[in-house]
Amino acid sequence: MLALALVRFLASLGCQIDEGSSHPCVFLGRDLTDLAYSLGFFAAWGPLILFPICAGVAMLWGLTRLILFIAQPKD
Repeated sequence: MLALALVRFLASLGCQIDEGSSHPCVFLGRDLTDLAYSLGFFAAWGPLILFPICAGVAMLWGLTRLILFIAQPKD
């Protein structure tokens, strides 16, 4: 989410950001071309990589909780 917010901020300043190639991006006299390219790439492809990992971890957590609930001794 932070990468997406920074990409939106840099785009509002007039920087052209895409994951295809890097474009010049100057902010307060500093060249942010490489940072803008990296943020754009991560904002575009990061969710596609991270979502399956997060979903797998969530399913393992849910399965563990279910097993612990079923194995809990009944008084």
